[in-house]
Amino acid sequence: MRIITIIFFVVIACIIEIALEVSLALRRTSFEETLETNKWVHPNAICVWRTILAFIGMVVIFQMNWFLIGVAVFTFAALLDRLDGIIARDFNKVTETGKWLDPLADKLTYLPYIIFFAYSGYFSINLTWVLVCVESFGQVGRRIISIFGGSIAANKIGKAKAVFCYSLVAYGLLLYDGLNIANIGDSMLIVCIALSALSFITKAIPISWYEKLVNAANRAYF
Repeated sequence: MRIITIIFFVVIACIIEIALEVSLALRRTSFEETLETNKWVHPNAICVWRTILAFIGMVVIFQMNWFLIGVAVFTFAALLDRLDGIIARDFNKVTETGKWLDPLADKLTYLPYIIFFAYSGYFSINLTWVLVCVESFGQVGRRIISIFGGSIAANKIGKAKAVFCYSLVAYGLLLYDGLNIANIGDSMLIVCIALSALSFITKAIPISWYEKLVNAANRAYF
């Protein structure tokens, strides 16, 4: 019964996201004024809010044992992850701070849950800490790349990694709730690690370098 409720929360979150996007598009002028006068809805502020909500969700689920309420809180935090990006891009609120704050907020949203599930016996502890190390290295690497003038904007691989990590948390919640399903958590962790590493590599090495390498290899071969 709870799995149906979780699916319901996900569907509702998707509907809310669509409704928010439509509402922002229709009320663009008024929302732009709101952004200028109310810093609480700035994308960077939303990053902070969703991190706080994710920690509240952990307390509600694992300490207070209000599972469904906690899942709803976490789902809302994940929804805000999508919302802050929409506001930043559509309303020209992309900042240098936001470029590193947004991925940091992602990590602080899903990594504590994954660590909890690992120490609860659902996921491999070793693989979990590999993910934490790769994610931490990537976060520090962003700052180094930005210092040298490189781009640290989110790429498609990074977005896919975030989605997969959120999915891993959802999967862990199902296992924690006692759902009798095969445990593929470690396989999902490996995918998360690979995507995290690839996301950083594609930021550290510009696409133009790949093109030059491919062209050089083609010339050498032919």
